Parts: sequence; C-alpha cells; structure tokens
Amino acid sequence: MILLIKQRLLSGAMSLLRAMAMIHEPQEQRRTQMHAVNPLYMLRNYLIQIAIEAAEDGDYAPLQQLQQVLSAPFTEQEGCAAYAERPP
Repeated sequence: MILLIKQRLLSGAMSLLRAMAMIHEPQEQRRTQMHAVNPLYMLRNYLIQIAIEAAEDGDYAPLQQLQQVLSAPFTEQEGCAAYAERPP
C-alpha cells in the first residue's frame, strides 16, 4: 500500500514538473505542441445533425463535406473555418 502511495506521489510530482517546464517555454512553442496533438476539426453533434437533416432531404453535400474535413482533422483546410468553431 505504501509503495502504491509513493508511486502516485512520484507520478504527480513528475506531472507537475512537466507542467512547470511548459510555463517557461515560449508561447509559440506551446501552441505548436498543442496543435500537434489536438485536432482543429472535431465531429460535433450539431454538425452531424445538419448533415443528417440535409441527407434526409436528398442533399448529401453537407455530409460529404463533413467527411472530407474530418478525414484530415489536424490540417487547416481552406473554406472550412466554420467546422473549427466552438459549438453554438
């Protein structure tokens, strides 16, 4: 039990040290690191709902556009800024 507590404390300390090290990194470097692991485009409920409703009316273009955008979620795509916005 004591060993488990020591391991958790050590793990927490290491996480804290990594976080503190990030504070001293230039903002642009932190931004680049975050963009490398966080997708620009994410599937959102309201986006898929729009695509579903259009498809039910026979218009599959929104669904195809959504699929295209989400096929490369880390890459900025021209004309797709609306897909990167926060949900309403």
